[in-house]
Amino acid sequence: MKSPGVDLSPERRDRIVDGVRSALEKAVVGSSLVLRGSLAAGTADRYSDIDAIWRVPDGRRQSAIDALPDALESVGPLFSVRVDPDSLAAGGCLVFVTFTDVPMFWRVDLLVETVTGDTDTALEVTTEWSLPESALANAVAALRAVVRGRDKDATGLLKRGYPRVDAAYSPSGSWRTDIVGLADASVRADPRLEPRVERLRRLAEALLS
Repeated sequence: MKSPGVDLSPERRDRIVDGVRSALEKAVVGSSLVLRGSLAAGTADRYSDIDAIWRVPDGRRQSAIDALPDALESVGPLFSVRVDPDSLAAGGCLVFVTFTDVPMFWRVDLLVETVTGDTDTALEVTTEWSLPESALANAVAALRAVVRGRDKDATGLLKRGYPRVDAAYSPSGSWRTDIVGLADASVRADPRLEPRVERLRRLAEALLS
């Protein structure tokens, strides 16, 4: 397998985590960032994304959400900050943060909760929930699954991703073709994704050729 031509070192990811922690804890006094998932368990590989919990003082979830984009711009240019509507419906708040210049595998999945777990009142969010960007995220996750040897997971991600852009998933027998096909479908639905899709094409070519 060829090198993807991008720095996926744990040290680089650790620096990003430190930057996110510093920015958020500065933005909301009394808050703390705690890792979860594989990074917390010590089982992460170079493809693992950044899962974390941002614990804020009671009554501060709304102000924390409002402050989040400006705070994270100090870490690096943001491509998008999206709040999962399903998490809001369940009383939580899961935020997907994508940095422009950070490796595509390293999306920050940030659960915002209060110290006591109190959900306060219903949150108001202004971020757009883009189905094409969600489909592209499935393509990235499918690529991660393939390079990890988890073909069943990759198939499931592609099956869920294609319908998000009104496309049918017809396996071609080539992971690269199917993953890039989903990425291409996402940019047809939303041309703003072109820079991200081009990065995914190059990454798939390097990892799956």
